[in-house]
Amino acid sequence: MPPRTAAPLRRLALPLAGWACGVSMVFHEAVLTGLRKMDGGLGDARLINFILEHGYRWLSGRPPHEAFWSPPVFFPHENVAAYSD
Repeated sequence: MPPRTAAPLRRLALPLAGWACGVSMVFHEAVLTGLRKMDGGLGDARLINFILEHGYRWLSGRPPHEAFWSPPVFFPHENVAAYSD
């Protein structure tokens, strides 16, 4: 009797091909430019990058990122992270 491992792989081939096609259509610009170009407006990309960077620095306890809701922007105002989406 032949092994039955080929049948599940054949069943997954079409969904995996569809997933790869969808991912390449959505992220082709960012991947082909080596992440120099990002989707969305310039402000959106910068805001998301800043939020992610602030969260990482807050978790690692680096100054001046000690307070999660008070990133070092719009100084001296506090709780400015609530202004973002």
